[in-house]
Amino acid sequence: MQRILPQLLILLALTLASCAKQVMPTFGTHSDWTLQDNTISSMANGMTVNFGGNSTTALTNASNGSFDLNLIKSRDEFNHYDPALAQYIADVVKQIPLRIDSIEVILADQYLILATNPINRWLPDFVHRADGSQMVVEANPVDSDIQPHDELWRNFIFNDKKHQMTVVDRFVKHGKHFAIVYVLQSAKKGIPLCHTFNFNVSNRQNIQFVGTYLEALMQITLDAMQSQP
Repeated sequence: MQRILPQLLILLALTLASCAKQVMPTFGTHSDWTLQDNTISSMANGMTVNFGGNSTTALTNASNGSFDLNLIKSRDEFNHYDPALAQYIADVVKQIPLRIDSIEVILADQYLILATNPINRWLPDFVHRADGSQMVVEANPVDSDIQPHDELWRNFIFNDKKHQMTVVDRFVKHGKHFAIVYVLQSAKKGIPLCHTFNFNVSNRQNIQFVGTYLEALMQITLDAMQSQP
């Protein structure tokens, strides 16, 4: 019995470690995503996303601060991802109540591009319309859960326990539905990241700075919507 127990514990640990990989949606079949500086592009998807926004400062990994950015675009690459980061990202994806057709890209441990199913019943929290007008959906309910092709739909997911905010921007490009996911993570014990906010992003007292940051992220998404690779 004394010999069997350690073996069972090891088996259980390996099973739990693999769960993060098993619950992830499938990865995309397009492998032409390329990274140049802060910008990732795909001819197949007709999209370019500059995650640096208007800043010329080079992005770094959230996990180790390296300028050699972690770029995950296949199941095999995810299987070779650091296990702690794989679990972290899997937990983020698990919180997103969307039908995800595929994961296109995971970048720098904090950004994701998803291909989503057109049929989703997750209503937005915030809408940016083609004419530039913006509205809070609580005050101005949308007419349908079918997203118009010229609107950006934004949702927020708060994880108070982890001091984490996940921003999900949805849009339609060339007839395909996409979501760009931004993970805002505060310093917290047990989080496998070294590049974090030094205040709690889920604390409403910090709303001023968080709101400014969210505006910058929205511009990244709007530019991606209009982009050509």
